[in-house]
This record gives sequence, C-alpha cells and structure tokens, in this order.
Amino acid sequence: MRVLQPELQALRDKFASDPDAYLKKMKELYEQHGLALVDIKGVVGSLVQLPVFLGMFQALRDAGAGARFLWVSSLSRPDVLLAVIAGLTTALMMSVNPDLPEQMRLLMILLPSVIAIVAALQFSSALAIYWATSNTFSALQTVALHAVVRRRVRSGAIKP
Repeated sequence: MRVLQPELQALRDKFASDPDAYLKKMKELYEQHGLALVDIKGVVGSLVQLPVFLGMFQALRDAGAGARFLWVSSLSRPDVLLAVIAGLTTALMMSVNPDLPEQMRLLMILLPSVIAIVAALQFSSALAIYWATSNTFSALQTVALHAVVRRRVRSGAIKP
C-alpha cells in the first residue's frame, strides 16, 4: 500500500471532482498490483474465530452472574460505560493499523467501533471488559511492533 500511495494520490488529484471515476481507477490499480478492496483472508480469519467468540460469550454470560468488578454490580448485565470503553478501544486498535487505505480509513475505524458499542450494550459487561482488554493489548502490540520495524529499517537490518 505504501508503494501505491503516490499513484493513489495522483488519481485522487486527477479525479477530485468525479468520485465514481476515482473509485473505478483505484480498483483497476489495485487489481494490477494483486490487491483487493476487501481482504477475503481477513474475513475468513474472522469467521474462523467466530466459534471461539461465541463460546467465550456463553462462558462469560453464565460466569458473570452476580460477580462485581469495579463499578459494575453484575458482570452478567450490560454497562453503558464499559460499552463505550469497548468501542473506544476498538477505534484505538483500528487506528494504529497503518495498512488501512486512506480513502476508507475513517469508515474502517468508526464502523467496527459502533458495532462494538451496540454489541456490548446487548451482551454482558464481562464481554465488554474482554473486548476492551484485548483491543488495548492488540493496539499496544501493533505500536511496539511498528517501532521495532522502524528502528530496524533505520539501522539497515531490514529493507523497506
């Protein structure tokens, strides 16, 4: 994606007044380089994780009955603040991903965040805590990984 940025910027400038033509040319450019607007591998990866997620949901729904955590009186019931925290940490996790296409970046950050908030408002607080913790860890891990890669690129150990 980084290699394509100059070409994408040229297309953006050329077709600034015609978004449909820009999207068509962008799609052609992606196809020339073997890229897709939707990453099928990512979708399949998410679907593979779905049974684990559903099992985790069932376990947390039953295990949290009557348990307290911080200000939450029962982990089996939804909590608005935890739902918002889950949504914010989802946005954080998505925003540290440098490979998001620039023209879809905002949508790819906001949509999962809104879905996380809505889902966390329907499920147990325990699940919202899990999401927030997992998202925060993933974001920190991504930031650390990119810092290591940048340092190695600067030192010449790896080539960009």
